Amino acid sequence: MKSSKVFQSLPLPARCAVAIFGVAGMITILWTALSEPFSGVRQLFAIVILAAATAQMKVRLYKDSTISFLTSVVLLSLLIGGTREALLAGICGVTVQTYFPQRKIVLHRLVFNFGMIAVTIQASAWVYAFFLSRSSGSFPSILASILGASSMYYLGNSL
Repeated sequence: MKSSKVFQSLPLPARCAVAIFGVAGMITILWTALSEPFSGVRQLFAIVILAAATAQMKVRLYKDSTISFLTSVVLLSLLIGGTREALLAGICGVTVQTYFPQRKIVLHRLVFNFGMIAVTIQASAWVYAFFLSRSSGSFPSILASILGASSMYYLGNSL
């Protein structure tokens, strides 16, 4: 297969990164799917539609720097529904961003992107839960939790 040949032509550190993110992402997805309560089909369906619809929409921040509306959808999903919903939104959105329109699916890119977004979302969820558990319930402490999760998400996507 052509995809296999492309993967084999990658430098060893890149192949290792793909494998590490792929395994870490799979562990994250399975752990979240099995440990979090199910919120309902309607909410999940709405999140998937919103993620797919906003995945290609970007705002230019500075020169070549852009941010996708998908970021807002994923973080909103995390705040409203939890990690499971955020993972679903992130995976659907990243798939749309990466492969539509008219791109072929390259297996190692798919594995890396799924793993990267899953690890990033899980890290954001941990930061959010960490700050929220230490908050007094006041607006400034909840805002700090949201800013911490947003910052972690930004760092994960930037790296």
